[in-house]
Amino acid sequence: MTLNIKYWSGAGKLVYCFCDIVSALLMRNILSKTTKLKTKDILHLLCFWIFNPIVIYVTVHGYEVPIKVMLIMFVLCLLIHRKISFAGIFLGLAIHIDAHLIVTVLPIFLWIDYRRKRKVTKNRLKFLFFVLLIFFVLLWFFYM
Repeated sequence: MTLNIKYWSGAGKLVYCFCDIVSALLMRNILSKTTKLKTKDILHLLCFWIFNPIVIYVTVHGYEVPIKVMLIMFVLCLLIHRKISFAGIFLGLAIHIDAHLIVTVLPIFLWIDYRRKRKVTKNRLKFLFFVLLIFFVLLWFFYM
């Protein structure tokens, strides 16, 4: 990151800490919408995330994992709120950042409209279209 070189060596770590905090807030939103847990119990679960030594180690050592976690949590939050197009856009961005995240497409694709009898639905196709569109537009923009 340019901030690390130009201004302060710890600037990138602040970005990763910010991503961890945003991820925890998104997890709180997801847990409150999908479970019947009390707010106190949700906060205890989030403390396991925030104060997990592995999460702290990854953040302090400057790996980009907190950014990927934040994007995936944001995608899940958008899906819970039924914002299928935006979820596809942010998953396409996440896959562009790290190609390993392609493994999340199939489970998310199958989760959308999972109660319907049909395998291919409008929402699933819309999600897949936006994932592929953003991924290939970013690929073209940065590598052509």
